[in-house]
Amino acid sequence: MEIPPKPNEPFALTRRYAVASLFGVFVAAIALVILYREMSINIILQFGEQANIAVAKTTVSASGQELVDYLQKNESTERLAGARHLPAHLLGLITSVIRDTSVVRIKIYGREGVVLYSNRESDIGDDDGGNPRLRGAIQGEVISILGYHDAFDFFARHSRDENLIETYVPVYEAGSSKPIGVFEIYTDVAPTVRAMTRSGLVVFLGIAVIMAILYSLLLYVVHQSDNLIARQRQTILERNNTLEVLSARMLAAEDRERGRIATELHEEILQSLSAAKLKVEAYVHSVRSRRASASEADEIGPLVGSIIRDIRALAMDLRPSILDDFGLLTTIRALSRDAAASHDQWKIETEIAVSEEDIPKSLKGIIFRILQETLKQIARTRAICRVRIEMTREDTGPLAVDFSAECDGPDAQPIAGTELEPALDQEKMAAIWERVVLSGGSLKVMGASENGVHYRAVWDR
Repeated sequence: MEIPPKPNEPFALTRRYAVASLFGVFVAAIALVILYREMSINIILQFGEQANIAVAKTTVSASGQELVDYLQKNESTERLAGARHLPAHLLGLITSVIRDTSVVRIKIYGREGVVLYSNRESDIGDDDGGNPRLRGAIQGEVISILGYHDAFDFFARHSRDENLIETYVPVYEAGSSKPIGVFEIYTDVAPTVRAMTRSGLVVFLGIAVIMAILYSLLLYVVHQSDNLIARQRQTILERNNTLEVLSARMLAAEDRERGRIATELHEEILQSLSAAKLKVEAYVHSVRSRRASASEADEIGPLVGSIIRDIRALAMDLRPSILDDFGLLTTIRALSRDAAASHDQWKIETEIAVSEEDIPKSLKGIIFRILQETLKQIARTRAICRVRIEMTREDTGPLAVDFSAECDGPDAQPIAGTELEPALDQEKMAAIWERVVLSGGSLKVMGASENGVHYRAVWDR
């Protein structure tokens, strides 16, 4: 059972493909060579058979009655001693017919399958009655077969009849439908086989070169793809690591936010409520003892009003109701007015060139939080600042929010570093960057110094 790779383990695509494709190319090359060889054999056999049958029939026809008389005379196997030589005239006829051909051997068989004559004397007298091809010829069939051997027959057993076409032609007596013998010729096709072998080697080398080039090109493509996959995998791993860090920071930020809310409730609102309670109790006691004064009653109203303002500010900080009631644009303008009212030394300009419908609903709260967090960071500088908030969107293009602030005075502090994408350890911009990135946007710091900052948040939605 194959063990799958671990999630962080590379797949090694190039190595696996190289081995698999090399095997595939090798098998394909062998298959093409085998196909070429079979086609070569078929071509040689097709044309060789036609020529051989024509020569054999011509020889039998030219020999005529003399060949028939010879077969009848030597029909009995007991008279083989006189069958070693053909009559001179018959031999001359046969020799004249095959003189300019590739015939290298002839045989004449009796009807029992015994070799009556062969120009290779060692064959005379052999009983080939068990030869299926000869039996077919004795039955009246014309049969040809090729004994083929070339350079690609690595494991073939050698035979003395290699690269010879054997053709069996039955010999008939006039007026008879049953052969009285068989005439066989052997044609040498070795020159043709050698030419085919040379062509096969050239084809094999050509196929090998083409396959090698194809293999190299495919391997290069796969190698490039493997590198691309590796880079994408590294990018995914880096993004996963970033998401893990961001998730951890979000949990920490949530915990800090809970702590901040608890602190404000306990240190400010709860203390104010306790003071109001004491004031009310003291006033009630004074009323009961008829010693109440107008000043005591006057102190209760402002104290309760302060508590109301603190609660309203906390609610505004958590989730302003104006955002749901009137939209983001109205909320941004209200946020700018409140910031300018709280800091007399600030000058805030807003230029919003988008409509409420151009802003996705899922981004409204995020954009509000980003601007709110930025204004909080600037508020800590305790300096004179000129702030500009600009929101633009061209047709169906990306939504862009530009924020710039220039601050004067000895207390002005840098808000961010000079990197285009601030790192997570830059605490002052980390929360802003986290919100932008996690909402599918990108943040670029256009400029940052000790006296101000200018960044752009873009969402392609």
